[in-house]
Amino acid sequence: MRIDEAKNLLLDISCDFPFADIADGKHRSAWIAALITLLSRQAFTGPAPFFLFDANASRVGKGLLTDILIMIIAGQRASRYAFPHDQDELRKLITSVAMSGALYLLLDNIKGKLGGSTIENALTTTRWIDRLLGFNREINIPLNFVWLGTVNNATLTTDMAGRTLLCRMETDLDG
Repeated sequence: MRIDEAKNLLLDISCDFPFADIADGKHRSAWIAALITLLSRQAFTGPAPFFLFDANASRVGKGLLTDILIMIIAGQRASRYAFPHDQDELRKLITSVAMSGALYLLLDNIKGKLGGSTIENALTTTRWIDRLLGFNREINIPLNFVWLGTVNNATLTTDMAGRTLLCRMETDLDG
């Protein structure tokens, strides 16, 4: 398959989603960047951005768009986690997912402001150090999964905004 054909196939897969800026393609490009990052994550060292799928209403297609990403990569729908706003619970979730060797972490239906020291720190490092639950032992593991999230009308901390690639969808239909 030629590059043009592959590009057109990807654009065709996502053609029915109401990306916010259809004219310049910025938000559709963020979806393609998420796909390329998922495909190539094991090929580079260093942090990857948080890919945030945002919409102005519920049921616009954020979950389906993330499912399509994971179907292309793994042949199945995406596994999802609720976003724990408690920093300690978030730390435990990050540790568990990193220990599992998962390719991605999808935080679904994020409520409230996205950010905080735990996630902002995790997004700027390649190693994760934590205490192993139930033991008085520290672990130091690679942190190289791809960060994905879904939200309606995202609100981000200032530091989180610089670590996030936004894929915005908008509809004029009632949610």
